[in-house]
Formats: sequence, structure tokens, C-alpha cells
Amino acid sequence: MPLAPSTDDRMDELAELLQAFSLPDPPSPTIGRRLRCDNPPPTSSPLLPQTPTRRGRLYYFDSPEKSGRTSNWSEAAAQTQGVHDAHVRRLMPKKKPRRKKGGYAVFYGRKPGFYKLWEVVDPLVTGVSCALYQGYKDLASAQAAFEYAKSKSWTRVCTSRPSSPFPAVPSSAAPIPQVPNAAGLVEPRNPLHGHAEDDWSPDSSWYVVYAGIHPGVYQSSLECGLNTVGLSCAAFDSARSKQDAIEMYQSALERNEVKVLQHPYS
Repeated sequence: MPLAPSTDDRMDELAELLQAFSLPDPPSPTIGRRLRCDNPPPTSSPLLPQTPTRRGRLYYFDSPEKSGRTSNWSEAAAQTQGVHDAHVRRLMPKKKPRRKKGGYAVFYGRKPGFYKLWEVVDPLVTGVSCALYQGYKDLASAQAAFEYAKSKSWTRVCTSRPSSPFPAVPSSAAPIPQVPNAAGLVEPRNPLHGHAEDDWSPDSSWYVVYAGIHPGVYQSSLECGLNTVGLSCAAFDSARSKQDAIEMYQSALERNEVKVLQHPYS
């Protein structure tokens, strides 16, 4: 008859089973602190994704081993990620100060005219949906632009925000520009563009006014707006080049889609 195992033998077997199924000792807690990487990967490591350099971006990194500036995000990340007390931040470029204007012309607003200070112009155009104004190098340029716009009926008193655009009516008195020569169709350089070259920068697009106060082809969005803003029946479009704009206008002439409009209270 076999002998029953002793108490010591049972305890030894139980200890072996517990040791076989026991979990390893838990690692020391690292919550709340970052581990330092003694050997950070180099910038040219194939394991580190190379982020393409973005134009105009600059990063400043600071770590116990190295600090500096770089335009490559991968280099900044390699010096700071996994490193204790290391950080990186993006350097923002300084904004260029806006050039102060010497004069302003208010074409559509509570009181059209030419003014020297923006503090005077601000209450005349703020809150007016159809307000149109432009800054110029000096007061003389603003005055010349306003007088030119006034001669073209491009000035309007707007006292409040209308609930809907003005119901413009076709004008039978003003003739529709029928220009056989394409060169005469384009509105020439005028005081609205400023007297000095640095006062005026033409838009990348050309503008075609099909239905407005003075239909035609224009070089700036200001002239297009002066012809169409506030008129419910106004029609205009933009073109990439002068030749495209002329062809678009002449095609509209052939389809009889060019109309001269005026405000109902003009």
C-alpha cells in the first residue's frame, strides 16, 4: 500500500505550481515622468520618417545635448522625442506692418468723398453692405480718384443695409458700348488706380461687366464693383487674360446680353 504524501511534499508541489503560473514582477511605475533615451536615433536613420520641409517654417529645439534651429521637422523630432526635459516649438515669422495710407476715397457709403484719416472713414462704411472705398498714397490721389468716379456716376449714398438689392432699371439714354476695335473696349488706366506705380497692383484676373452702369472690360475688382454693387440685375464675370475678357464681352454683344443699368433714384 503506497504511502500518502507528507505535508511537506504537498507544500513543495503547491509552491512549484504557483511558481509556474505566477506573473513576473511588475515594472516600476513611470506615470508622470518621461524616460530619457541615452542613444537617440540620428536624423538620417532609415527608421525615422523624413518629413518634407515646408516653405517658410522654422523650428527651435532644445535638449540637454543640443539646441538650435532647423527647417526640417524630422531633425527637430530626433533631438527631442523621448528625451527628458526636451521641447520643440515652431517659430512664427514677424508680420510686416501695413503701410499707412495718406488718403481714402469713399465711393459708396453714408457720405461719399475723400478723407485723410481712417478714423473718419470707418463710421461712414461700417455696417453698410454696399460700401465701396479705397486707400491711396496721399490725399491728392484720393481726391482725383473720387472726382473721376463721380464723373462716371460711380458714387452713391448708402445709409443702411438694404433688405434686398436695388431694383435697377435699364437705361435707354446711355448707349451700349459697341466697339469694333478691341483696344478701345478696355477701360484705360485712370486715377482709380493711383498716380504712383506702387499705389496700384492689378488683380490677377480681368473683369467683364455685361450689365452695369458702364459695361466693358476692366482691370480691377474695384471698377467692377463700382459698376455692379447694389444692382439686382447686374451681371459680370472674370477672365484670366485681357484677350479672354474681350472675347467674352464681344460674344455677349452678339447675343444681345449687354445692358446699361442705372439706379431707380438716379
